[in-house]
Amino acid sequence: MPTPPSAISPPFLEGDTPFSSAVARLVEQLSDAPDCSGSPLGTTAAVLQPLTGWPPAEFLTRLLADLSSENNLPTIERAILRQASGDFSPFALTLRGRSGPVHIQIAARPVGSGATIAAMPLPLAESIPTGDLRSERSRLLNLLDRLPGYVMLIGSDHRIRYENRASRQLFGPGVGKACHEVLRGSPTPCAHCPPCEVFETRTLCVSDWTRKNGSAFRVYAYPFEDIDGSSLVLKLGLDITTGVKALEALSRSEERSRSITDNLAQGITVIDPALRIEAANPRMLQWFGLDPVGMPLCRLLHDFCGDGNSRCSGCPAIDVFRDGATHQRSFVLHLPGQPEERNFRLQACPISTQGQSVEAAVIMLDDETDRLRVERQLAQARRLEALGTLATGVAHEINQPLSALRLYAGGLEMLVEKRPVVDRDMLLERLSRILREADRIRDIIEHMRALVTHGDIQCRPTSIAHACAEAFGLIGAQLRNHGIDASLDIAPDLPDVLAVPVQLEQTLINLIVNAMHALDASRQPARNITVSARRHGNRVALSVEDNGPGLGLMEDRVFDPFFTTKDAHSGMGLGLALVHGFVESWGGTITAASRRPPRTGAVFTIMLNASEAAPPCPAASRPSPSGLGPAPTPDNGDPSCAS
Repeated sequence: MPTPPSAISPPFLEGDTPFSSAVARLVEQLSDAPDCSGSPLGTTAAVLQPLTGWPPAEFLTRLLADLSSENNLPTIERAILRQASGDFSPFALTLRGRSGPVHIQIAARPVGSGATIAAMPLPLAESIPTGDLRSERSRLLNLLDRLPGYVMLIGSDHRIRYENRASRQLFGPGVGKACHEVLRGSPTPCAHCPPCEVFETRTLCVSDWTRKNGSAFRVYAYPFEDIDGSSLVLKLGLDITTGVKALEALSRSEERSRSITDNLAQGITVIDPALRIEAANPRMLQWFGLDPVGMPLCRLLHDFCGDGNSRCSGCPAIDVFRDGATHQRSFVLHLPGQPEERNFRLQACPISTQGQSVEAAVIMLDDETDRLRVERQLAQARRLEALGTLATGVAHEINQPLSALRLYAGGLEMLVEKRPVVDRDMLLERLSRILREADRIRDIIEHMRALVTHGDIQCRPTSIAHACAEAFGLIGAQLRNHGIDASLDIAPDLPDVLAVPVQLEQTLINLIVNAMHALDASRQPARNITVSARRHGNRVALSVEDNGPGLGLMEDRVFDPFFTTKDAHSGMGLGLALVHGFVESWGGTITAASRRPPRTGAVFTIMLNASEAAPPCPAASRPSPSGLGPAPTPDNGDPSCAS
């Protein structure tokens, strides 16, 4: 955009000369010329300032005063009025120079829609009242020789009559040669040459061209009359390569960004502070069956937003403009043509200005329906795998009281058959044993149900010793059947930890069963699993350690869902992923590592927060080498059980 006079520099506004809208418009036109000199008036100042001879610091102030003078102001006002009607005839002005008056001619032409005018001054040779024209021409050419862009004077036969230093450096000596030969290396004139049109139009012409080496130039062509009266065209070429490459890079970047957003699975929109959609990617069109640009976001999400924006409370799109932070919200929406409702997550991200005010927001709409469905299926698969693990242990545990029940019932049957009269106290004692074993079976089943349904999932003070006892109670028989020596080492001053009790038991069961499977693949003569717990400040370290083959280089992958080293029929690889999710939900951490040589095996360490509100758990006794203590058996000393 042109720089308005009020924004150029404070000295430009000083003085008491009149400053009309016509002068402001002319200054705006002059500012359209590219800036090659660091001046707010661009190339115009680079040409005029040497002509006037004023120092750069004084030039702008004096120029404004000259343009606003009673000699120039009426001319400028008439020229601006003619331009408004489409007449861009050149006009002459007189400026005050250090050495006397400087007469210039302004050649204006419309650019674009005609609302912007590019203008450039030229010496008005015929306005010079006296003096040597050749000397004046020489002064002009010396000035042109110092310009930063290349300058050529070209005749109607396309031959170069003059070239400045920059032109020779860029294209080599060219005086006497055709311009198309020097500039483009072509023996024939260009099919369309905008600068040559100046011979007919006698007005400023602006055009761009690119050399074969990639250099780009913007050429300003002006009508020029030589001292012999012949018509010439003065071509001023400014190097715009950097700007063109920057625009090309920006265009490529925009194209890549557009390609990315167009192919995202998310719906992307940009909204203004009125929540009106300014842009949208194709995914939005695919989902909603219409182009949402120009619509309020509330109308697009009508099912969720409700009539009259009745659900605006907590709307991320509103909140992002209120505090400039990212907000998100999940909801259910019925898309056109879809048989069922879909689950969406809307995230609103601010687009801030340099002043940190939010001028727009990016709305990302993510369809989570399929992901949530997979998560539910994954959770079900985890439950089934956990259920299979527990069922194996429960089967072993139930077999013991079932065997005792069978033995007690069989002994009672034999007692009734052998004795016509059975002592009442003996009968009650045998029945109480049967009921005790039946209660034990019921307790095992209830505990398994709590583990599978997760029971109470509130995080609360939990005893590690109790969780270990319950876990070993379910899988102790499995460990004994696999020939594994399991030991428990709990520090006597250990506090309770913050966890979900049934989940902590399930975590221990998963880790111990994994260690058992690892030991089954080991050739160790003595196979051991040790569960230990120690206090570390405000945290408690719970470790499950074995002397199996170890983890190799898979420490970073063991907690990934579906990662397993077992065969396809032995597990789905969800146990450790489930453990990892449990521990993190309690605010703890879990790590896996191989034991350092010469020892073999793996160690899983869980760090949990201690709960000082709960009393420390009592010291746990070390179980017998056979497992976790002897299983209850019937009183073999009773003759009635001798069968």
